[in-house]
Amino acid sequence: MSRVPGMTLGSYALARGAIDAGVSLVTGYAGSPTTTVVNEILAQSTASDVQVEWTTNEKAALEI
Repeated sequence: MSRVPGMTLGSYALARGAIDAGVSLVTGYAGSPTTTVVNEILAQSTASDVQVEWTTNEKAALEI
């Protein structure tokens, strides 16, 4: 997807907001509606800043 100058994608904005707010753990599962947000968090942060865990389903994601 190409970016338009001066515009921010929603997933980018959500990820930036979470990182700026100090989120330290993000969980997700493949195919969830938030997959693009989790991918943006991975792209915008380091492993020492944010722990990202992929799980098999919603229940497993909540149990971390």
